[in-house]
Amino acid sequence: MSPAPADSATLQAVERLGQLFDGLRAAGFGDYPAQDRALEELLVRVACCCFAEDAGLFAAGQFRHLLETHTRPDGTDTAARLHQLFQTLSQPVGRRPPTLPPVLATLPCLGEALFGEVLPLPAFTAELRERLLACTHCPWAHISPLEFGALFQVLFDPYQRQHLGEHYMPEADVLKVVAPLFLDELRLDLARAGHDAARLDGLHARLATLRLFDPACGSGAFLAVAYRELRQLELELLQARYGPGRPAPEAGPGVQLSQCTGLETDDFLGRVAELTLWLLDHQFNQRRAAALGRPHPRPPRAPGLHLVHAFRQDANWETGLPPIDYVLGDFTYRRQGLQRGWQLGRPALGHTHWSGTGGLLRVARYLAYAPGSRAAFLLPKNDLQGPTNANYWQEMQHEHGVVIQFAHRPFGRFLPNGRADASQVVVGIGRQAEPLKRLFAYDTPTSEARLRLVPHINHYLLAAPDVWFARRQRPLANVPALAFGNHPSEATHTLLDEGKHRALLAREPAAAPYLQHVLPFTFFRDNRSLWGANLQAVPAAAWAHLPGLRALRDAERQKSLAWSQQLSPEAAFRPEPPPAAIPTSNYVALPLGVQPDAAYLSAAYVAARVLPGSMVEYIPQATPYLFGMVISAMFSAWVRQLCGLWKYGYRNEGTFTYHNFPFPAAPSPAQLAEVDAAVAAVRAVRGPHPSPSPVYAFWGDYLSPERAAAAARLDAAIDRCFRPEPFATEQERLEFLFAAYQQLAAVRDAAR
Repeated sequence: MSPAPADSATLQAVERLGQLFDGLRAAGFGDYPAQDRALEELLVRVACCCFAEDAGLFAAGQFRHLLETHTRPDGTDTAARLHQLFQTLSQPVGRRPPTLPPVLATLPCLGEALFGEVLPLPAFTAELRERLLACTHCPWAHISPLEFGALFQVLFDPYQRQHLGEHYMPEADVLKVVAPLFLDELRLDLARAGHDAARLDGLHARLATLRLFDPACGSGAFLAVAYRELRQLELELLQARYGPGRPAPEAGPGVQLSQCTGLETDDFLGRVAELTLWLLDHQFNQRRAAALGRPHPRPPRAPGLHLVHAFRQDANWETGLPPIDYVLGDFTYRRQGLQRGWQLGRPALGHTHWSGTGGLLRVARYLAYAPGSRAAFLLPKNDLQGPTNANYWQEMQHEHGVVIQFAHRPFGRFLPNGRADASQVVVGIGRQAEPLKRLFAYDTPTSEARLRLVPHINHYLLAAPDVWFARRQRPLANVPALAFGNHPSEATHTLLDEGKHRALLAREPAAAPYLQHVLPFTFFRDNRSLWGANLQAVPAAAWAHLPGLRALRDAERQKSLAWSQQLSPEAAFRPEPPPAAIPTSNYVALPLGVQPDAAYLSAAYVAARVLPGSMVEYIPQATPYLFGMVISAMFSAWVRQLCGLWKYGYRNEGTFTYHNFPFPAAPSPAQLAEVDAAVAAVRAVRGPHPSPSPVYAFWGDYLSPERAAAAARLDAAIDRCFRPEPFATEQERLEFLFAAYQQLAAVRDAAR
């Protein structure tokens, strides 16, 4: 796997079209909403004409020659000539005026779909004419139509033009959807057909009737790749049927764009999708003509692609579409149209683009309506996680009869900074029961896929039973239940840093019994030593001798009173909060969030009598064994799989992760001793940040060679508590844990 390509031809085209766009905007074209669409459509048509002359649809250099020799250098007639060009391209050759100059009369008819609408065009200057001409000098023949979506999405922002890779959809990712959905099966059928004429003719007829649908097509990448693969397969089929180099008899048009249907709320992206598919269609018409020795029976004009732009989000397309064979697309992002930089002050015109698990649920409803159809989508990994998404998946399976037929576990794509994240998955669904499902897994975000044939895939994309987790008030295993801190730990007068703590004690030594270490919920992002004033524990008779604490109390009351009065006058008379609970034993504090790229879960082993702040989840009566389990690869994998994403990474909820974790039933004394020794070795390695003396912090994103070796020793000890054999991959750990959870939950349910 390699980074998203920054092809020089594509970058050059982005730069030239971007300069034309900047010049038109600087001249005032696009200042009014009515001109927005005309500006976008003009850029699409310019790109189409540039591509057409390099791809052989026009004569070589015909568009450039028209601009160079048939427009004035000052640009005053450029708009009129473009208008004449667009009208000519929309008209059949036999219906054109006989007075057209040869440079226009010899152009093919590309149909009204792309060029029929009359656009308001800008007044060109000499500089704008030169920028338009510069676009024709790009090597457009070296640009794949599949890159047009990324190209046009960055035109409107000079900064984004330098980061084209952020908008590039790698073809390899699209093929992860297309190949297992239908392409692998069709290729297998072609191989089995060999040179059998009857079987090849039957397969060709089948290819010509397949229907594809992308309910969130954007700039058309998924439909384009799927259509390209169908046309390539058709070409190979015809060559097998009639032999290479031998002319084929007159045949029908075969695979056509009318077999593709797309929905897109953004009109401009929809036009880009149409252009992309049309250019692909033309390229394959040329390839077919060259391979079979006769012109393609379909004329080079934009055919009947079914693309709906102004699609109502509340429309019941699930029961209104004609039968579709394959539904596919990209649900990895949510947007409300494509907001241009110069439109930010205007109200959005489109509907919110539905995607993610909610969009997949609509697809599941369609599959219930059309049970012979199948679907596959690129999804965010987050749509497999968290209790809310579990409800969607449960409805899809139980109410609509959908099963996961194939899946790619989280895999990565390279980002412009060179890093690769593993934040997306592929899920293929249908109602057909297949004995074996295909599960593709990746050892690292950039490694090659490993294919396994498994009897079942659950919605976490594991070869494991279906498990529907919920928050538990008590642990499933025989371990201490979570407790929750309640000392104010942020934006409060009762929280003191080390300097304020020393200054207060210097003035007021009698305050020492009421000042205690505090572990705030922000500790894993800011590990400063903090002290809290436990004001509720101060006896009434002692206040007269503690002016410093009294000042803290009064300041806190004033702040609380002002805040309460903003809500309602009655809220100002709320009672004093209860004294903060002081743990009487060591405890393990869990973080609220887990960084996505951290190898382990961070945690803190905290001495007794350190006050846990509000929002801190902690395990009381902690032992080195419990601490070792929490920072192990087993528990870290569990958290990454179950938790949903939030701004700090994975949102760790202890009642969802720790309370559901299937701890080993009864580790032996020898196993416990081995874990204790491994934890001691981990604690002996100095971490990246000094911690307050009562707190030992394990930072999951810090792995020095010494820390990595100690963590590996701990993982081996923890693994042996679960089973004698080591775990080779994280997927293997998770499948073991899911099976163990199901067994333990069944035992607990039976005991009720």
